[in-house]
Amino acid sequence: MNENIEKNDNNYKVVIVKKGDTLWDIVGKDIDEKYDIRDEIYFVKKLNNLSTSYIYPGQEIIVPIRE
Repeated sequence: MNENIEKNDNNYKVVIVKKGDTLWDIVGKDIDEKYDIRDEIYFVKKLNNLSTSYIYPGQEIIVPIRE
């Protein structure tokens, strides 16, 4: 997880990955239509230091709050 982001930061939320979750599911859940989900997934991967899109149950993923 990115140490520069605190868990109580109002611009981000921490999501605990559940079995069957994908980055597409997690990022797309609360995204507004004005954002391109592909760009958001790329951003989340960089934010969480992920080299691939593979995530696993129990992993904490930081996701931006986009309203």
